[in-house]
Amino acid sequence: MTKTWALLVAGAGFAAAQLATVQPIDQTTPQQVRLAYSGPNAMYVSWNTYAQITNPTVYYGTNATSLNRVASSNVSITYQTSTTYNNHVRLTGLQPNTLYYYQPQWQNVVSPFSFKTPRVAGDHTPYVAAVVVDLGTMGRDGLSEVVGSGAANPLQPGEVNTIQSLRQFKSQYDFLLHAGDLAYADYWLKEEIGGYLPNTTVEQGAQVYERILNDFYEELAPVTAYKPYMVAPGNHEANCDNGGATNKGTNTTYGVDICMPGQTNFTGYRNHFRMPSDVSGGLGNFWFSYDVGMVHFVHFDTETDLGHGFVAPDEPGGSGGENSGPFGYMNQQTQWLMADLAAVNRSLTPWIVAAGHRPWYVSVANSSRCWNCSQVFEPIFLNYSVDLVLSGHVHAYQRNLPMYANKSDPAGLNNPKYPWYITNGAAGHYDGLDTLVRPFDTYAQFADDRDYGWSRLTFHNATHMTQDFIASKNGSVIDSATLYKEHGPQVNISSNGTSIAAPSTSRSVTSTPVISSSTAASSSRATTSSVLTATTLSTSRISSSGSVAASSVLGSSSRASSTGVSATSSASSTRPASSASGTVSASSTRPASSVSAAASASSIRTSSSASASPSASSTRPVSSGTAASSTSTSASHTSSTVISTTPAAASTPSNAVPSSPAAASATSGAPGWPWNWWGGSNGGHHGYPGDDFHGPYPTWKA
Repeated sequence: MTKTWALLVAGAGFAAAQLATVQPIDQTTPQQVRLAYSGPNAMYVSWNTYAQITNPTVYYGTNATSLNRVASSNVSITYQTSTTYNNHVRLTGLQPNTLYYYQPQWQNVVSPFSFKTPRVAGDHTPYVAAVVVDLGTMGRDGLSEVVGSGAANPLQPGEVNTIQSLRQFKSQYDFLLHAGDLAYADYWLKEEIGGYLPNTTVEQGAQVYERILNDFYEELAPVTAYKPYMVAPGNHEANCDNGGATNKGTNTTYGVDICMPGQTNFTGYRNHFRMPSDVSGGLGNFWFSYDVGMVHFVHFDTETDLGHGFVAPDEPGGSGGENSGPFGYMNQQTQWLMADLAAVNRSLTPWIVAAGHRPWYVSVANSSRCWNCSQVFEPIFLNYSVDLVLSGHVHAYQRNLPMYANKSDPAGLNNPKYPWYITNGAAGHYDGLDTLVRPFDTYAQFADDRDYGWSRLTFHNATHMTQDFIASKNGSVIDSATLYKEHGPQVNISSNGTSIAAPSTSRSVTSTPVISSSTAASSSRATTSSVLTATTLSTSRISSSGSVAASSVLGSSSRASSTGVSATSSASSTRPASSASGTVSASSTRPASSVSAAASASSIRTSSSASASPSASSTRPVSSGTAASSTSTSASHTSSTVISTTPAAASTPSNAVPSSPAAASATSGAPGWPWNWWGGSNGGHHGYPGDDFHGPYPTWKA
């Protein structure tokens, strides 16, 4: 039975009176206030109103009591089903690393909002970024203490959710990166079928969809009004129907054709944000880049526009059933990506972090991994020495070894040549968490599918970066690891743009973590302690109580597998615990490694424990595969596409991807490509100028 424009389920009349969003008397009161980096000297301020504004205006300045600067625009836009207007104003001529206060017009607040501009490229002052993926609405329309039929993992009574956790610790990070799946407004139908939301008609469901979007952005506003909110597209932004929903009780399957005009083709996502594609040569909110201090961030699109003969998951004919895009011309995304990465000055921004929604290195069924994404992006990331690749989509956490072509880097986290892949889709939404497939892939170093949380990235200097998995419920550090990378000679720029001497650092480097157990009940692992001198790297940890203590220990942890979460490839896998010690001087001397049975001052924490010391190591379900180079037996990379090896000559950067496996090996030291890669003229997708649904990125149309 297929859908009809009728009642989805019985009893729709009951919900009709509950659908309308409560609107303020003043239709111009700013809602959903959010920020976005827009180059080194600019910031986008965006907000929503229930009425259109002729000239959206922002008052701002460096003094909270004297907002003596004004910026305006003519951008106040909406779409067919939206209940609000999106207002966007770009503030320009800003000083780097400077605190500004601002207030959108008609804002009824006593104190203005504030933001800090990004650190100038080359400023190697340590800082922190927060990362979430797959974060949905909390409360009545999303994740709460109850679930409907078919859902799982509700919050425990009184449990702090991820949005609350991000609010609590927002003073500790510079900005928030959200790599796809925002709000989960497209879950409205699934929630109704499961009995979680009141039943509606399709037409009324469109109102529920918009209400969920509005609720989510307003819930997150206490963060996004103060911290730049940098997003990437996920499949749940594509349309109103979650790629298709089925009511098993009535044997009815719903597709994208139930979506009202305005709720397809990433329309809400395209209208709501203004990412820095205009200043980085990217496209809309789909692919773009920006610099923050010592890091070059790249957001890429795994949902559409893969190009090179590959059908992206959310495109017409794709596996996701979303019927969206493409938004650029053939191969536009990868041509841009190569040119962008080729232009990075590694002496100023030694670190490169790439963020896209779908993973390919994660312990799930092959059908759930984006192999087409790996074939398109992985050679680029290797060739341009990307350090870290962040993803989500799978609603769990998994930290891997640095990887390429399904093989782990034998160096582990000690100056690897391959990019480091981390999936963290555990932020939380109505449908709960996913169960990872066991045994985990051999490259998995830590995995957790039972805790909601977010990632904290700490950039210490040009050679050391730490990723922590933070438990939303109590702020404890569930998993921590530090990457050491040599990036060559560095130029250190102060916040005012002058060159200064690079500081020397002294610290131990986290070596590849290992396993030391044969059963889930007794398994424990000790990662290496990473001792930083407090005077050179002012790093802090979040304690379980929410307080922050200065800490000189990073990456030291001993994690009990009492919850059964283990990344071992077999139950009997055992390896000695190891600890790396040594110092790193300004001359980038590689640290030596030494073996130790356990990290000092480590404390065992079982699954029932609700706290962890910020300075001592905490124990969690374990994870680890082998530290040496390994090949997964479950992965399969094949392609039937005949592919040319170079993009168009006019767009080929001088250090473009090598044209053969031998050339790839010679230039990067990595093994030759295991699969065909570049799409030729026989495949791929184009944008269609003038077609609102499958054309180049429009200003506002649905």
